[in-house]
Amino acid sequence: MEKQSCTRDKTISSILSFYTLLTQLPYIPPDKLMLPPATGWDTSTEESEHDSPGIKATELRKRGKTESVIDVLRHLPYLDQEYWGERWTLADNTLHINYARGQLYADFLERDSAILPLPGHIIWLTEGFERAGYYLLLNTETWEIIEYTLLGESIEIDYDAYEALPVSQKWTAYSAMPANQYFELWWWRHATLQFVLVSDEGAFRGTAQFWCKDPRYLYEESFVQGEDADEEEGDGDEDEDYVPEDEGEEDEGSNMDTDDSDDESAEEDEEMEDIQQELRSLSLDQPIPTSTPSALETEADTTPKCRKSFLHKLAQTLVPNHNNRNNPRANFTDPWNTGQREKMKQLVTIFVSHGWPVPEYEWRVSGRYITTDPQSWDLDLSAFRREECLEALRQWSNDRKERERAEREAAAATEKAQQKSKVTSVARKLQRWFLIPTQNGQEIDESVIPYAVLALVELDELEPVPYEIILETRIHKILQGIADSAPMKEREDYREICDKASQFLKSWEYIINHLDADTRE
Repeated sequence: MEKQSCTRDKTISSILSFYTLLTQLPYIPPDKLMLPPATGWDTSTEESEHDSPGIKATELRKRGKTESVIDVLRHLPYLDQEYWGERWTLADNTLHINYARGQLYADFLERDSAILPLPGHIIWLTEGFERAGYYLLLNTETWEIIEYTLLGESIEIDYDAYEALPVSQKWTAYSAMPANQYFELWWWRHATLQFVLVSDEGAFRGTAQFWCKDPRYLYEESFVQGEDADEEEGDGDEDEDYVPEDEGEEDEGSNMDTDDSDDESAEEDEEMEDIQQELRSLSLDQPIPTSTPSALETEADTTPKCRKSFLHKLAQTLVPNHNNRNNPRANFTDPWNTGQREKMKQLVTIFVSHGWPVPEYEWRVSGRYITTDPQSWDLDLSAFRREECLEALRQWSNDRKERERAEREAAAATEKAQQKSKVTSVARKLQRWFLIPTQNGQEIDESVIPYAVLALVELDELEPVPYEIILETRIHKILQGIADSAPMKEREDYREICDKASQFLKSWEYIINHLDADTRE
């Protein structure tokens, strides 16, 4: 399918349409939309970025930008905001650049060897942040949007072919789309509540939290199957009075879980069906349009690299890839993704309950191209109660943060309790195996030596051990007794245990000194 040509006027119009929608949503205030005067925004001779209005034409020329680029920037709409505040969030990890207020793209981008050098007719419209951020570049010769990512996810050719490109041509390997189609696609995603921005002044970067209909594509861990995704964590408490003789009993149940694998697989299949149904409900159960967009791309027309692009990912339905050598269900059934889906459903409910119009249907998107019924772009917001919706979203966001804070505190308390239990168990073992025999003048059972080493390894894995746990368990006293034990020092086979005890005491020296000071007081 050939890309439809775009023009300067179409580009400006589509950006204006997109920014207008963002101010109609309960996020950016409507009075923040900045429209250029007929003669364009003023220019400034200032070379550094600071709080002064006007396009920094002199600095842009120093960075190699053409007069055509500067002229386009003078006639673009922008979203106003406090200069020293965080920038508006437009989509996933994508921040607005207000050139009319004197802002510039970060100078480090001039040194990014992955995509530079850029021709002078290409300009950054947005900045990303974090590794998943999307940087949008406008090509003022072809009027295309180039989608750049730090991780190279939008590279559309094989990586070896990309590496073989001359440095001056690397930018051509990234996903590109006519600017009007690109911003129309983002307009459509926001209008149909597949993208949702929730105002959040406490956001790490930007001014909103970004939510997406398909949460698999929000973060990097969603792309790569975790090494421990299918591992089951044991949460049983360890027997504090374990002795080497119990080893056989522990081995007897080591393979018990294999007997139930068939039942677990059936349960996973059933759970997968439930989740698929839940995800389909996020489309608001709209009917399929009476006519189908023509000339859609097929899977064969889309290269593997292209299928990794942001635009393509957001166009796909949630069907597990059974060709994945890893568990295809893991990305659907893990608690984080399940929670994200539930939160997205709550957000959609808030919008619709406050009068946000439900679209008659959602046209299907193929690859990086979208074909729609022009009439479907009409958005009647006469019944939308924007301020009430904004307040409801703020309350939802505050409640979510409070719940997550409580969950973190509960998880931290549980982790601390488990850590204390394990440290107490190690302390009792070491005391029973070494200190009590040496204090009573008895021989140490040599069979416990390898288990003592394992106990110290287990203690090492718990590092750093909190001050309170060391104080409550008094494990430092037990380790000090082992390190100072003359009978143990005299035995070569006990050397490793004594040395390890000394290492712990050294790493806890600051804590132990405070404990001793508190005791003296």
